[in-house]
Amino acid sequence: MTSQISTTADEAPSREWLVEFIAKYHGHPTISGPQIDHRFRLVESFKIEPGHRVLEIGCGQGDCTAALAIAVGEAGHITAVDPAPADYGSPMTVHQAQDLLSTSSLGPRISWIRAMTPIQYLAQNPNETWDVAVLAQSLWYFASPEEIRNTFTALRGRVNRVAVAEFSLRASSTEAHAHVLAALTQGALALHDENNQRNIRTCVGPETIARLAKEAGFKLVGETFFTPAEKYQDARWEIGEVKSTEFAAAVESLVVGQRERAYIETLRNAMLGAVKASQSKPRSMDIWVASFDV
Repeated sequence: MTSQISTTADEAPSREWLVEFIAKYHGHPTISGPQIDHRFRLVESFKIEPGHRVLEIGCGQGDCTAALAIAVGEAGHITAVDPAPADYGSPMTVHQAQDLLSTSSLGPRISWIRAMTPIQYLAQNPNETWDVAVLAQSLWYFASPEEIRNTFTALRGRVNRVAVAEFSLRASSTEAHAHVLAALTQGALALHDENNQRNIRTCVGPETIARLAKEAGFKLVGETFFTPAEKYQDARWEIGEVKSTEFAAAVESLVVGQRERAYIETLRNAMLGAVKASQSKPRSMDIWVASFDV
């Protein structure tokens, strides 16, 4: 199998081939396949075109970055920003995964920006502009709604549009109810943890994100919802986090008020009930995809 990606229509590889190609640089191909395929679906919904310059905010280990790099082709470029510490992530850390992806034929199309927030990077590079800014399921990692709004504000005049994808907190099937409850439970605990490094730090839905963007001067020009594939893993991971003894211990140690603790315990129990109702086969909740411009 070739390690190069053709850019001609007649020789364009299949989605299956592209998923396998990226998985080789992700450190856990069996798990990565459905996750990477999901990223291709996101990028298609973002309407990224060949030659685009893209600013990706919250790139993580780079699975969506790779899909974006394929979409823009050799004439395009991805500036991928993530302030996560070098040792964050598993089975490969964020930096290990990024470095490995850089050894692929996609490497020249990607610039990794580390150890600074998106706002810091934009402030230090005032002349840089992009066609599109992408936030692909990264907003829940932000420290607060204010940080989300300030990031949108910093993007004004720097991009033609902003493409956002985030979990919708909506379930189109009963099997996805447990995932919604898991996210809300983690979000409730995050309110009591100033040093929270979990996947969910600010649990905001589409309406709140759209409001924050509007306050920053952007307008919502299009939105859609879709249901992730059955093998998409996020529901299992987030439910596992809430079920863990570590999560229960964190509630016990961080939540002082009895009312607040009882509320989080109630959410957790509701999630466990939803898992049981799904016959222990929960699915991920729906994804919201939105486009903003000034």
